[in-house]
Formats: sequence, structure tokens, C-alpha cells
Amino acid sequence: LATLNEFRKQVTKLEEKYLPSMGFRNIFSQKGFEADDIIASLCHDLKGEEIAIVSADKDLYQLLTPSTLHWDPRQKKGTSAGSFENEYGIPVKQWVMVKAIAGCSSDEIPGVQGVGEKTAIQYITGDLNPNAKKFKDIVAQESEWRKFLDLVKLPFPGVNKFKIRKNKTSPKKWRKLCKKLGMTSLMGFDITGSRPTKKNPKG
Repeated sequence: LATLNEFRKQVTKLEEKYLPSMGFRNIFSQKGFEADDIIASLCHDLKGEEIAIVSADKDLYQLLTPSTLHWDPRQKKGTSAGSFENEYGIPVKQWVMVKAIAGCSSDEIPGVQGVGEKTAIQYITGDLNPNAKKFKDIVAQESEWRKFLDLVKLPFPGVNKFKIRKNKTSPKKWRKLCKKLGMTSLMGFDITGSRPTKKNPKG
């Protein structure tokens, strides 16, 4: 518990002090809401613009549009609205129902016991045998899993609107923070994490 509290303190410092001091201006949070709600709010407000969501969270698939892509850095896999429909065989808008039926442990959505995403999709597309036990379980518990549709859908009601602003980062601000925190070995890197190349003195 002590380690977790210390971690939270460091994250708060990063959000409220260190990142702003480097010139990062788009640092968003809202008490009582998760990151995916904030991402969804931004995507809805930027509708029509080209957006790339970088996350391993598949809940965010529901935000896919012709101009919004999802990149999973763990699997190094990109998903568009088109490739999603080709892979799963359902429209993006039905992903919410899949999550409600199959459940989501990270969001404490129980779903129907023994039913995963694949079976949920088969139920939605009409490919699940009506005589199968899992089909009957889904039907019998419909009133229960439908209660979670609003919880799974992004963004959750009440999330704020956030405005994207241009960052004002600079190598000077990065070096100043590194010096302040005693991270002098990192001063030769820029704020993107890549070491600047030295110019050839001979031209």
C-alpha cells in the first residue's frame, strides 16, 4: 500500500508539475473518470479529424471511425474501422454489446459466465446455435447484461470537454528539469527520448 501511495504521489507530480514545466499543455484528468472516458470525449469533439488512439485497451475499439485509428503498442497492431469489421464481422457500434455480454474484468463488468468475445459475437450475428447452452444463458440473462451497456459505452455521462492546445516544449526546458531532478545523464536527450545527433565539424 505504501508503494502504491508513493507511486500516486509521483504521478501527481508528473501531471501537475514536471510535464507542465517542460511545456506540455494537454494533460487531462477528471476525478471519478477513467482515461478511456477522457479519450472518448476528445475523439467525439475532434470528430472528422485524423486521430490515432495508442492503447492496449480494446474497449476503445468503439471509438473507431473512418478517420480514427487504434494502435496497440504491445501487439504492434493497428486497427481501423474497416479492419475491425473484417476481423470481428460486426459494425463498430455493436462492440459495446460484445463487452456487456462477454464482460470486462478491468471495468468490473461480470458479463455472462462462460461467454467470451467470440461467443458474444456469434450470438449477435446469429451464428450461435439457439439450442446451445451459452445461447440460452445469454437470453436468460439479457436483462442483467443490458444493465451494463451504459457503463461500457464511452464516454461515461458527465465527463468534461477538453480543448487541445499546442505544446510549448523546448530542449532548454527539458535540460532545466533534468538538472533540477539530478538526471544529468539524460540532458543530452531531447524530450522525445532520442539523442540529438552531433553536427559534423567538417561540414
